[in-house]
Amino acid sequence: MLVHLILDKETKSSYYPEIETYKQEVCSPYNQLANIKKMTKIKSITLIILFLSIDLFSQSNENRDFIVTSTKDTIYVDKIKNKYDKIIVKKDKKRTKYSFEKIMSYYISKNNEYYEKVISPFIVEEDTYDSDSDRYNYRKREMSFLKEKVSNNSINYTFLKRLTTGKVKLFSHTINQSGGLMTPSNPFPSPGYSNTSYFIAIYDSKPESIKSNNELKLKNEVYIILKIYLYGNNEIKKRLDNLFLSKPKAKKKQIVNLINDYNKWVESKK
Repeated sequence: MLVHLILDKETKSSYYPEIETYKQEVCSPYNQLANIKKMTKIKSITLIILFLSIDLFSQSNENRDFIVTSTKDTIYVDKIKNKYDKIIVKKDKKRTKYSFEKIMSYYISKNNEYYEKVISPFIVEEDTYDSDSDRYNYRKREMSFLKEKVSNNSINYTFLKRLTTGKVKLFSHTINQSGGLMTPSNPFPSPGYSNTSYFIAIYDSKPESIKSNNELKLKNEVYIILKIYLYGNNEIKKRLDNLFLSKPKAKKKQIVNLINDYNKWVESKK
């Protein structure tokens, strides 16, 4: 009897071998778990590819020059050149010219330099104020700009390299002068040189010149003007006093850090 049962079971299985295969491959809970793991793995790979694509796109843009238009559009380009009263950009082998009025700022990735459009501080040799508070009387200063309009009835703008971010803006402007050419009549040509000037402003006010003699150091003239602009924060004031008394004198990097810390404090108070 036992022999018959065993033979009968084996015989039935041999009649329908696909049934056992189906049960093992489809109905097995292990197979369902494998399918879930497979789908999870596919989703994970898809998300990784998506994030990598976004990251690579972001990195590629971070390493590119760009301009910001007056309509606040950011346009990535291959090359930027500031020429007289125009900004010339090159993108996809095509050159486009923009007037100063159409551009708010631009970024040169090669040197990590950000340039911002400002009312030119070169029109008047020396700014005059009735008192220190005039520096923050924006309406009064705005009215004084009217007399500095050029012949085409528009304000004369220029682009300065911005060194800080926030309320108090520190700028620099460098003029590079190439040296003379060696000729038979001039065997010892004069060498080239560069001269850098520094300026400070509040928000979009006209930048005020800082006496620096081509190198920004925390000397008496710079100390006095920073005391006026970095007002209202006792901690910043103490740091400024300590930097002024320190030896050797604090230089550009320390001044930039101090202004940026002050600007962060201003933002935190809003």
